[in-house]
Amino acid sequence: MRYCESCKVSVVSGQRTCPLCHSDLADRNDQFEQAFPSAPVSSGAKRKTKLLIYLSIVVVAACVLIDFYTARSGHWPLIAAIGLAYLWLSIRFIRKSRRNIGMLALIQIFGISLLSFAIDSATGYYQWSTNYVIPFVLISAAGLMTAVMIFRPKRFRDYILYQLGISVLGIGMSAFLLWDKSTVMWTGVVGAAYSGLTILGIIIFTPRKTRHELKKRFHF
Repeated sequence: MRYCESCKVSVVSGQRTCPLCHSDLADRNDQFEQAFPSAPVSSGAKRKTKLLIYLSIVVVAACVLIDFYTARSGHWPLIAAIGLAYLWLSIRFIRKSRRNIGMLALIQIFGISLLSFAIDSATGYYQWSTNYVIPFVLISAAGLMTAVMIFRPKRFRDYILYQLGISVLGIGMSAFLLWDKSTVMWTGVVGAAYSGLTILGIIIFTPRKTRHELKKRFHF
């Protein structure tokens, strides 16, 4: 057990600085009983993880062999590797943020957008990712957050920043048109318009809550 002379508290964790004042802790020889024993790590979970890693490697290797013997252009191994990387990252973030719908929505926006753009680029870049996938992913995420905020108004302050962030990304889709990364105008216009109307609706219908939450989060 360690002791903080400044705060006059005992710290039973293994850290060497006080969690309150961040000063160095003094060692003490007091014996203590841990109130909550460490939960054992399930060997079954480790076995499943190892199995999934092995299967992922098998899938990529199979794609490489098939592509080699069929004299293809090498797209399928790259697509498989990108898809599996997205799957593993999604599983990891979902485990950490399973109760935070806003964070999950943002993670999926970036994940699906990067995945579709990478596959599109690897297969010749026909711009289907920037023409359709990314705009509709942003519109769907903004619609999901709007529905959550309507049906769960008590969690408004938990989701407002995510909704605003997703809406700003939706408006930013117009940059695809300016940079000639998108050849279908209506998807970008619809996405930007929906996002702009969402922000306008938040400002009109919940001005006080929005202002209060922004001041609290950004300290201005």
